[in-house]
Amino acid sequence: MGSANFGFAHSPGDSLAAILHDPDSLAPDRFNTFPFMKASNGIERRHDRNVEEGWAWGGIADNRQYGSEQILSTTLFRIYRHIGGDSDDLEERKSAARYMAYIIIKAVSGLTQITRNPDVFVSALIDADATTREHAGRTGGTLAKLFRWSFELQGLYQPPNTVFPVNKAGFPPAVDIYVDNGNNGIYQITPGDYSNQHGLWNRRAADAGSTHETPVIDEENFLYVKVGNRGTNNSQQVEVRAYTAGAAAANLEWPNSWIAIGTATAPTIAAGQKGLVGPIKWIPNAAGERILVSLSTPGDRSSAEKFGPGRSTKNKYLVLADNNLAERTM
Repeated sequence: MGSANFGFAHSPGDSLAAILHDPDSLAPDRFNTFPFMKASNGIERRHDRNVEEGWAWGGIADNRQYGSEQILSTTLFRIYRHIGGDSDDLEERKSAARYMAYIIIKAVSGLTQITRNPDVFVSALIDADATTREHAGRTGGTLAKLFRWSFELQGLYQPPNTVFPVNKAGFPPAVDIYVDNGNNGIYQITPGDYSNQHGLWNRRAADAGSTHETPVIDEENFLYVKVGNRGTNNSQQVEVRAYTAGAAAANLEWPNSWIAIGTATAPTIAAGQKGLVGPIKWIPNAAGERILVSLSTPGDRSSAEKFGPGRSTKNKYLVLADNNLAERTM
């Protein structure tokens, strides 16, 4: 870039320090980036800054230097936590930290000039992930939506005619459909079991009932999915595809572990609204059968569509990074 600074922030230095040293840290405050600095020069640098207090892209603390660097490290550390940084497993935390550091550095290498627009770096992060086949035990191409969402949560993507400075999250994409697990499409850190999401359920009859019923083995059952749209535009031609992995153990891979069992569609899910999609007929073969649903619509395709023969990824990395996907153990 020919510069020591990004233009929209000083650099990714704080982000790399916080992420790389977090997995096995014993620090009493994991969000205090450089605790040894405060006594020497009065500066406190953190990576848990609140948008409401002005630590937003376009907020009062967004000074394009070290204030903005804390906004950036808060944004990127959140992504690290979502992809395994909050896991109870040390090796999972290390893998998440190494992958994030790799993608940050790779994204920097894709920049050619300084810019005051952080969205340029979002695009660079997405491209860095998409063009990575594998690193630190992780397959690339799963994190695009998580990158965009974390920057949105930190105040980027404000609507037209916004008065700055801001102290609130930005707007979602034009279309952002999701399996409604009760969180309105917002990504939540789930370091443990991710295979018991309640936005999809089974019924023993095609009655559009809203409560889960235990499937009956070797008989026709019916899957329903609650679909929401947190985007600003209506979604059209929503397609819900369902898959089974049987009574599978952990460490499932997409698409290798899965068999398609059916599809259902909805003509429209209006902006800010939710709808019930189904039924999808299926016949369970065993207790504890694992079901995966994948949503797609023009403008918001499922990340599962990026993978196919010769290219797979672990489900735990794919599902938690795309609100178009959900699993449930029946």
